[in-house]
Amino acid sequence: MSKLAVRPRYIVLSLIWLLLLSGLVAGAASAQAELSANVTFNGRVVRLNPATGLFDLGIPNARIELFERAPTGGPFVNVLTVFTNPEGRFSIVRPYGRNAYRLVETDLGGYTSLYALAPGGTVVNANTVEYLQVRDGQSIGGILFADELLPTPTPTVTATRTPTRTPTRTPTRTPTSTPTRTPTRTPTPVVDLIYTDIEVTQAIQNMAHSVPLIAGKRAYARAYVRSSDGNISGVLGEFRFVGTTGVTGWLKAHNPGGRNTVREFSSRAFTSHSFYIEVPSSIAQWGIVTVQFRMNADVAVAETNYGNNGGQRVIGFNTTPPLKVKIVSVAYQSGGAWHQPSFSDIVSIVSWLRRAYPVPSVDWHVGFLNWPYSTRPSAVADDKGCVWTNNLLAVLRMSEGSPARRYYGLVADSGGFMRGCSGIPSWVSSGPTGPGTFGWDNDGTYGDWYTAHEFGHALGRKHVNATGEEAGPDPFYPFPNGQIGLLGDPNHYFGFDVATREVYLPFWKDVMSYGMYQWISPYTYNGIRGRLISESSELKARQPLAGEGLIVVGSANLTQGTAELDTLYRMDGLGTPDPQTPSDDWALSLRDESGAVIARYPFTPIEPSDPGPGDRIAAIQEVIPWSSGARRVVVEYRGAVVFSRNVSANAPTVKVLSPNGGENLRGEAVTVRWEAEDVDGNPLTFLVQYSTDGGATWQSLAAELNDKALELALADLPGSANARFRVAASDGVNTGMDASDGSFSVPNKAPLPFILTPKTLDAYVSGQQILLLGEGYDLEDGILDPDRLAWSSDRDGDLGNGQEVVLDSLSAGRHAITLRVTDGSGAAGSAEALIYVDVLPPTAHLPMLLRE
Repeated sequence: MSKLAVRPRYIVLSLIWLLLLSGLVAGAASAQAELSANVTFNGRVVRLNPATGLFDLGIPNARIELFERAPTGGPFVNVLTVFTNPEGRFSIVRPYGRNAYRLVETDLGGYTSLYALAPGGTVVNANTVEYLQVRDGQSIGGILFADELLPTPTPTVTATRTPTRTPTRTPTRTPTSTPTRTPTRTPTPVVDLIYTDIEVTQAIQNMAHSVPLIAGKRAYARAYVRSSDGNISGVLGEFRFVGTTGVTGWLKAHNPGGRNTVREFSSRAFTSHSFYIEVPSSIAQWGIVTVQFRMNADVAVAETNYGNNGGQRVIGFNTTPPLKVKIVSVAYQSGGAWHQPSFSDIVSIVSWLRRAYPVPSVDWHVGFLNWPYSTRPSAVADDKGCVWTNNLLAVLRMSEGSPARRYYGLVADSGGFMRGCSGIPSWVSSGPTGPGTFGWDNDGTYGDWYTAHEFGHALGRKHVNATGEEAGPDPFYPFPNGQIGLLGDPNHYFGFDVATREVYLPFWKDVMSYGMYQWISPYTYNGIRGRLISESSELKARQPLAGEGLIVVGSANLTQGTAELDTLYRMDGLGTPDPQTPSDDWALSLRDESGAVIARYPFTPIEPSDPGPGDRIAAIQEVIPWSSGARRVVVEYRGAVVFSRNVSANAPTVKVLSPNGGENLRGEAVTVRWEAEDVDGNPLTFLVQYSTDGGATWQSLAAELNDKALELALADLPGSANARFRVAASDGVNTGMDASDGSFSVPNKAPLPFILTPKTLDAYVSGQQILLLGEGYDLEDGILDPDRLAWSSDRDGDLGNGQEVVLDSLSAGRHAITLRVTDGSGAAGSAEALIYVDVLPPTAHLPMLLRE
């Protein structure tokens, strides 16, 4: 698939409002535009409706200035000024000169800027965007300046009236004592602070709470309030939770200092317009929970009515199976160098899945695969690199016993972009990763949401139509244009990221689309949850394979009714295979010398999520029991034989030469060598496996090899004093195997720490809650237990242990936050992030961004 889109790191509401409200089309220039000598900037200035939190009107006559700077540098110079039309739109066309461009909006009287959006460019501030690299003929659309109308009339009248009356009368009668009493009493009957509702959200929710809450998944409660007269600052908010696992006391909201400004016009669209708190993990467990809220309990604000300052909502947390994944790092050669995704890409993927998917946890492992072909994944004909990758992954997974865990091949785009694909559903899928912002996705990688899209297919989800380019879109998707909710309804579905506390409005696009600004819709959320629940029941009924099995991988042409098989592996210990999905059209059969059917297994080929042009090609990925009298492996289509492979009389022999026992491996790489022969003269293909426990269990590292040697990076091999290699040699069906005669040692690897939150240069104010969120992974131990993660500050010392630590009392100043992780053997690794409390980061040109 090819996609644009996803989420900003800080509160940025949306370019898509522009696309929806004005019909402007963002993206690259058309073929005709590429021939022009101009560059075009299209955009809109829109107004926020404070009652709904939606952008409902364009602002006419707003001033937009275009500045240019020579490609060699120097100051920006104003070259053009335009004004928006009655709908708030503007369009600027300039001769192309390889220049850098800056667009600046000047606020109209009575308005203040909230933010700007610049697809493919950079947001300098709420009024300014820059494009430093523009192509000849490029048409840039979707630029958005969002303003808010200041509520000037009402506050002015109230503020003038009240002071004029009190000072005139009071000094005349009682110059000494009265002035102190009167100002205290006068404000009392002015304002009423009003509680309106509570929302509990984990990723996507509406005010009717139609989306089920998942037990064990992080959740936030948001209390919505308003003021009867103006904005009232410094109001204390508190939450209390009553659940099946216990009762909390009154807990301060996680707004800075537990206090917030109660607004006359508040909106779900802004996290800061609500009081919010993370539901304690001890409470967010299966069962019924009552969430209670109150504000102004300290009576810091005098009110006309204290009886409407709080309320409660009863919710339920539901059980859901975890998501089990193995992310396989694919290493390939291109341009004389090895290319492989980084571990930080993998952790970003896990983080995105954990935040957006309807699961209590993500049980993840890391694997490695050496690409066996001379053609790199991105250069495979007909854009089928992911199909080749998926069949390799299928061999790896089935040779490892077909665990109830989805395998994902992650391919770095540094050697070329490989489009992703998956079956619907499937146990294997693959896709690219690499750096990229797309103008809105600012966490340094697009691999997180791209992988979530392919995992969605693997979990049975079809495309969602947002751009019109999505193949086979789901006809039952309930919202228009791939949105995650309905526009104009403030009570409808809003997304929420529990890590960043960002709100995603209904115009955001579902992750199963190709649209920009991606999150998960309630439709996809509930669909994935339903799939995980049904699979959990099915997996319990699976039966282990007795005796030998046959790994069958290949492709079926659904248009022509033909098929072709790749290398087959006949092996012991293939575990519990996935049950075949019966089909009236397709079957695998084992036949004897006369052609009579010994065993027949109907199956359904796995169609890819993103079919290419031409015939419909689907994958064959099956494990079937072996029958001793079989002499032919056959693929049938509607009863006719469409592919047949003979079973030779003899299995090949193979012998591992090195490492073969006793070695102490050191350095950057190890070369596994073996010899093999086949008396029947068939060409041989090899599968290489690695064990850390003397051969009790095996993980596969490469398949479809033709050479009799394989170089492996030692950094990818878990350390062990009892390591062995095993090689399987296949003549197309029959398979011979050999392992190292004895054990050898591989050095232990230090664990890898990852700080997800906070980020370096994040800034906070005193009393503001600071979430420390991290991960520890070890090649030998896997995901590290929370007690092996320790947090500290160079200013305040030890901060706590665990994947998640919540702070609200860091001292003022710069803090070097360190996450130290320790594995089972005592090896340690650490990571650091520099944050600032009550002081500005040292980079002067960056604004201070307060995490809410």
